[in-house]
Amino acid sequence: MKRVLLQMSRDFVNKSGYKFAMNFIDNLEIVKILSFNNYYITTLECIRFKDYSHTPKDILGLSGIQYIAPLKRNSKLNEYLCIVKTHSPRGFSKYFKNYEILVDTPILINKDDIIIPYISLRNNIDKVCEKIKKVMGNDYEILNISKFSMTEDDIYSLLTGRQLEIAIQATRKGYFDIPRRITAKELAKEFNISKSALTEHIRKVKKIIFHAIFQ
Repeated sequence: MKRVLLQMSRDFVNKSGYKFAMNFIDNLEIVKILSFNNYYITTLECIRFKDYSHTPKDILGLSGIQYIAPLKRNSKLNEYLCIVKTHSPRGFSKYFKNYEILVDTPILINKDDIIIPYISLRNNIDKVCEKIKKVMGNDYEILNISKFSMTEDDIYSLLTGRQLEIAIQATRKGYFDIPRRITAKELAKEFNISKSALTEHIRKVKKIIFHAIFQ
């Protein structure tokens, strides 16, 4: 696995759907991605506004921001630490989906560019860059590529909430024991899903974990 530090121009920010919110913001750091699915991304963000009269309320409703809760304010810098829930930016799904890539943090956005670290679980760096190049031309740069070793928490973060829930329950109930203490049909009933849906979830969990560990 590799950790790639990718720098792109502010045009990427605009094309990703952040343009209107960034009209108010001087610097933005996505400190942590708390949850991410096909519909919403919830993040912990450090936001510095251009003008001292601006507050997080000013960007609510802009660029897909559905919810913003300030946790702390640095009045000297006019900087807020916030939890932000946003419609999943099309930029992330457009460039990173289907390539088994984990978007890492911190993500840094300023008036000139955006820096995104991501983890390539397989040898997909060139594929992602090719996709970016089609839209951005040569207006990007790979700043650094380094080896990456995943912790237990990193592996958990690759799974959706549903996948993690099923994996934990399957382990606790003895689905992976030899002999099994619970069948796929019995386990599926606990989640009110079909046997085939349950086995598909478990197949995906195995694939994600095996690639994370052995690639």
